[in-house]
Amino acid sequence: MSSRTWTALAAAWAIFMAAPVGAAEVEHALSNGATLITDEADEVLTDRAALDEISAQSQGEPDPTLEAYWSNPEFEVYFNHEAVGYVEMDDWDELDVNDLWESYVEGSKEQSKLFGYQIRPLRWVVEPTLDRKSAVAYYALEVQFGEEEPLINLVVYDFGRYGYEEMTLVQSSGAFPAARAGGIATRIAAAYEFGPESDYGDFTEGDTIAAMGAGGLVAAALGVKFGKGILAIALVFLKKFWFIFLVIPAAIWKFFTGRSKEAEAET
Repeated sequence: MSSRTWTALAAAWAIFMAAPVGAAEVEHALSNGATLITDEADEVLTDRAALDEISAQSQGEPDPTLEAYWSNPEFEVYFNHEAVGYVEMDDWDELDVNDLWESYVEGSKEQSKLFGYQIRPLRWVVEPTLDRKSAVAYYALEVQFGEEEPLINLVVYDFGRYGYEEMTLVQSSGAFPAARAGGIATRIAAAYEFGPESDYGDFTEGDTIAAMGAGGLVAAALGVKFGKGILAIALVFLKKFWFIFLVIPAAIWKFFTGRSKEAEAET
């Protein structure tokens, strides 16, 4: 068994502290040839029909990129596979965290006015971070909807030779160990193993290069993503509340509202 596998087995206990000592671990085969290693007591869904039902609840239609759902009473993690090619990291230093946050906050203000319900991005729990050695990027946000308990949305990107795995953990703010968020992100990624010769370090000349680098990916995730990529956090609200609000950064929001005004002017 590889050292990465042993790390993954330890991670299931170390991250969430939900498994009893001595509990058995299970390897789950995923549709793209990868493996997810979890505690035997945890719920893991990889069946296509079940995953389609989960994504259809929040998106209105099945999401073919959702390939696994992992949960226990303490957390939920959603796994989406994107076969976009090898994601380079040379644009990471161009990422402007302050601009991203300002756009995110402005977008939430616009939507609060529209819906008559306050949506408050509270803080970065973890600013966008790149671990070049492990080929993992992650960030975490805390958002409050009205007077409800704030939620944490931790998003992890595990980069491979042919694309990346996006892993989204959703948990109540009070239960989330913010000081350990970076370690949690790393360990979530360790529970996921790419297929043979598909790790980031297996890249060879001639492989497809993704159109967007790691920095651009995160920037897009905090913008365009909030249509499709809000899946995990939306599902939590579906379970708890009668509404769903999607927080869209200001630049994206202005694009859509501007297009609507143009359409009205043309009619």
